[in-house]
Order: sequence, then C-alpha cells, then structure tokens
Amino acid sequence: MPPKIANARETIMNFGREQLLKKGPGFSVAGLMDECGMATGTFYSYFHSKDDLLLQLVEEDWNRIVADLDAIMGPALSQRGKAEFIFDRLRIFANTYKFAQMKMAMRMPLKYYLQHQAKAMKKMTDKIQEILEDDARAGRVALHVPPDKAAKMIMAVCLAVGRDPELSFSDLWYFMHVREQ
Repeated sequence: MPPKIANARETIMNFGREQLLKKGPGFSVAGLMDECGMATGTFYSYFHSKDDLLLQLVEEDWNRIVADLDAIMGPALSQRGKAEFIFDRLRIFANTYKFAQMKMAMRMPLKYYLQHQAKAMKKMTDKIQEILEDDARAGRVALHVPPDKAAKMIMAVCLAVGRDPELSFSDLWYFMHVREQ
C-alpha cells in the first residue's frame, strides 16, 4: 500500500477550487492531480469522482459562509452592513459555483439534488433568522413578518439579485426601503 500523503485531501480540494475558478467544471482529474504533484490514483482515495469533489467543494464553501455569519451577530454592524455582508457572500458563492451547480443538477437524481439544496438553504436561512431574532430582541430592527419568513425572503432576494451582474447591493437596498407615499 502506498504511503499516505500529508494533507492530500486538503491539497486536492484547494487545487480543485482553483481549477474550478480558472476552467469551470470542465477541468480534468488528471490535470488537477498534475497540479497537485500527486498520482491520479490518489484522487480516488479521497473522492469517488470529480462530481464528488465538486459537491464537497460546494458544501465546504457554503458551510464556511454560514459560519461567517456569526461575525455579524450583535450591534457591531448596521442593518445595511449586515444585509450587504450576506449579499456579498451569496453573490460570490453563486458566481463561483454556478456551472458546478448546473452540472450537479444535471448528473444527480433530481430528488437527491433538491433534498441536498434544501438542506443547505435551511442552514443559511436558520442563521439569518437567528441574526434577525437577535436584532429584534435588542430593538435594532422591527420585523413586520415572522423572522423565519423574513429570513427566507432575504435569501431568495439576495440569491436572485446576486446572479444578475447589472444589479448591485445598492439597488437592492434602495428597493427594500421604498415607501408608499
């Protein structure tokens, strides 16, 4: 049995992320492993397929964004600052993984893909809901809908607006604050 390579999985993940950003999901496993300086067979010790690697990259980066939201709890950022923080991270994620998500959606059984996506979205909406509830308790925000619905709406709007390069956070913020006269 060949010796284990220290941090091989992390190295493959990091180079895989770079390849995904440079080439999209069309990069080859052989090319990736050349970049890593490892044999192609090593890849299959950690991942079942390239799709498995893509799925794990998406999950890891999504979980990192959810964890990053802890940084905006409390009064340190304004409501606009918090909304922009969420929007920026969702936009970067959506733009980074748009091709990988399409490829995964086409290759995975639809039921599995939708369940996986719903589980990931729930993590994010739960964290946004937690932030909203904290701000409401502290009197920093007045919610006109229940926090769970507000969190879902924030997610949906940020993802939709974030995918359109012609729309900015300022456009979204202005739209959210238009009042009837």
